[in-house]
Amino acid sequence: PVIHLHESRSANNLMDAQLLDTGLYTPTLDNTTNVDASTPAEMLWFRIGNMVHVAGSFTIDPTLGVGTATTLGMTIPLPSNFGIGTDAAGLVSAGGLVPSESGVVFADAANDRVTINFGSMSAASHVMRVVFTYRLIQ
Repeated sequence: PVIHLHESRSANNLMDAQLLDTGLYTPTLDNTTNVDASTPAEMLWFRIGNMVHVAGSFTIDPTLGVGTATTLGMTIPLPSNFGIGTDAAGLVSAGGLVPSESGVVFADAANDRVTINFGSMSAASHVMRVVFTYRLIQ
C-alpha cells in the first residue's frame, strides 16, 4: 500500500517524534437529554500527529423512543481545547439492534468533550457503536 504522510515526514520520523500513539480508555458519559442511564465500554484510540481517532461502544437506556432527540456527553482520551463543533466529527449507530437509530458526534467547545446526538427509536436499554475523529488543540 501507498502511505502519504503530511509534511513529507517518514514513518520513522513520526515514531521518533512520538506523534504516533495508541491506547484504550473508558470514557465518562454525561446523560444530557432523554437518557435514564448509560454505561461506557473500554474504547480504542489512536493518534497520528494532531489527529485522534476513537472507536468503541456504550450501553444506553433512553427515557423515550420513537424518534425522540437524545443527547449524551462523552470525555475524550487525550485533552483538546475545542473551539467549535467541527473540531470533532463522527457517527453513532445501534446497527441492526435498533433499525434506523443513528446520529452524529461533534465537539463540545464549552466542556472540551464530544456530544453524541441521535433520534432514539427504542426506550429499551441497548448497545450503540461510536466512531469519531478530533483535532488536538492547545
